[in-house]
Amino acid sequence: MHFDDMLKVGAAAIVRRTPSGWQLLTARRTEPPMSAGLWEFPGGKVEADETVEDCVRREILEELGVPVVLHEPIVGPLHGFWPLGERIAIALWWCSVLGEAEPAPIEDHDALTWLGVDELRSVPWIPADLAIVDAIEPALRQADRDDRFPHGVTA
Repeated sequence: MHFDDMLKVGAAAIVRRTPSGWQLLTARRTEPPMSAGLWEFPGGKVEADETVEDCVRREILEELGVPVVLHEPIVGPLHGFWPLGERIAIALWWCSVLGEAEPAPIEDHDALTWLGVDELRSVPWIPADLAIVDAIEPALRQADRDDRFPHGVTA
């Protein structure tokens, strides 16, 4: 399938700083049945009338009930996207929650968890997301070492 014909998804790698280090937010899927119980980067399908960035903001507000600030994209190997099989490609951004609100699993998820860098593989990820986890782990480790996030994210 040609890239232009693929379903595009926008998603967020939401991070926060805690006294014990930087953490990444993950969400557990409730559907479809083959993905239920697996963990992912929250996000969803890009609508015809929106940019990928607007999609990420909209989806996180709908799914987790919080506004987010998009920082830098996490560039994938397929025109900047990450392939999720043969028909789907995901664009991912480093994000942080805007304000003091706490994310909650409102839609498409039944649980959220914040993972420190040493906990990244403590949940069963959707298999296609594992390549992204591998790609972002060094940035999370570097952020813990430097006590700051290198991709435009502020505490």
